[in-house]
Amino acid sequence: MANLKKVIREGVSFGWRELILSTAVFAYLAAFGLLKEPGLQEGLLPAGLQFFFILLETYLTTLVYSFLNDSFGREKIRAADSARRGGFFFGRVLLYKALAGFFAVLMLGFAYGMVDLVKAATPVRAGLVMSATIFWLVLPAGMLVFTLMTPLVIVVRDLRVAGAMRESFIFTRKHLLPMLLLTLMVLPAWVFAFFLLKVYNETVATLYWVTLYFISFLEIVTVKLFVFFYRINCLPDSPVTGATGSGS
Repeated sequence: MANLKKVIREGVSFGWRELILSTAVFAYLAAFGLLKEPGLQEGLLPAGLQFFFILLETYLTTLVYSFLNDSFGREKIRAADSARRGGFFFGRVLLYKALAGFFAVLMLGFAYGMVDLVKAATPVRAGLVMSATIFWLVLPAGMLVFTLMTPLVIVVRDLRVAGAMRESFIFTRKHLLPMLLLTLMVLPAWVFAFFLLKVYNETVATLYWVTLYFISFLEIVTVKLFVFFYRINCLPDSPVTGATGSGS
């Protein structure tokens, strides 16, 4: 619990790196929001532009992790070096996201297939099929959730995708309770932010832009909390004021 207090104290601290990162995330969200207007193909971006934003979001992910991981080192690392390191991990993070997305689509497809199957079934048969479907989906869905730390592990530990997924699974299983507590701590702020987006009135443009920056700020704080939590629990021989924890 003492470590958790330390994580929270460090996570909410804000410096020039956090300001740069939150501004970059804000610019990404603003560009995406402006392009995804209802008048543009009924709110849908062209496939090529969607793919571009997926690549951009992935690079931004690696950039955020790299900057925040480097900010915990004793040695002062230049912003340009952190940006290059972010690019170095881009391919691995993109591969993980593609794999995670593929398995998520498979699970959703299986679930929708089972729903169609039971539409014309008797209540008893439908109940049995849905129970079996939920049982078979719980395990792969849980395993997928336990690998969500993979991009962070890739950047902090400089591991390949398979090794990072395994490390993410083991680390999450071992530290599940404090990670849930961290999630619950930031959850109200995220709910509030998305509530503001939901009730946003187009006549009050200022509220929209303020909410977008608030979301950008929240993303940096959330990621920083988990980067710091991972470092102090997984790199005990490398104090926060010590090495960067990555073998680039």
